[in-house]
Amino acid sequence: MKKLGKTPLLVLCLSLLAMALFLTDSPARANGSALVAVQQISSPLPASIPVSVTNPAGRPVLVSDVDNAVRQTVQGFSNCGAEPAPGCSSQLFIVPSGKLLVIETLTASMQVPTGQKALLTLTVQDPAVPKPEFFFLTLEPQGTFTGSSASPADFFAGTHLVRLYAGAGSTVSFEGKQNGSAGAVEVTVSISGYLVNCGSGSGCPLP
Repeated sequence: MKKLGKTPLLVLCLSLLAMALFLTDSPARANGSALVAVQQISSPLPASIPVSVTNPAGRPVLVSDVDNAVRQTVQGFSNCGAEPAPGCSSQLFIVPSGKLLVIETLTASMQVPTGQKALLTLTVQDPAVPKPEFFFLTLEPQGTFTGSSASPADFFAGTHLVRLYAGAGSTVSFEGKQNGSAGAVEVTVSISGYLVNCGSGSGCPLP
C-alpha cells in the first residue's frame, strides 16, 4: 500500500476542516433561516430610528391599530314627521370641539302616503366650510303597511356602509321628502361610528 504524501494529506485535512466549519458555523444555517447582521449602536439611542420592512405578499406584516384605544363610540338616531307637508328634517349630531366624527354605518326608514316616492339626504354643515355637504341615501321600497303617521303607507328603507367625516363644530342632520304635498311623512335615521381626538393645531388628520 502506498502512503499518502504530505501535500495531498494536508489538502484533505483542510477540506474536511472547511466542511465542518460550514456545517456548524451557525444554528440559523441548519434550519434554513436567514442570517441577520446586527449593527451595534452607541448609547444614547437617537430619538427615532427609521425602520423599513419588506415582506412577500404571501406573508404580510402584522400590524396593530394604536389609535383604537382613543376612539369614542358614537351611536344614535333621530326621527321626524310632518302632516300635511312634503317632508321633514331633524338634527342627528353636533361634533364636540377638538373632535372628528367618523360615520361608518347609516340606516334609515321612511314612510310616505301610498303611491308616493321617498328622497332622503344627509347634510354635514361644517363651520370651516362655506357650503354644506350633501349625501343622498338610496332607499329601497319595502311594501305597503299600516304606518304610524299615514295609513296605509309605503315604506322605504336602506342600510349603508360609509366613511363620512365631520369636523369639530359640524352639525349632522337629515331631510326626508316625498314627491307629493298631501299626506303625512315620517323619517328615522340611525348612525354608528366614533369620535377621534384632533389634537393641537389647525385641522384634524384623517384616522
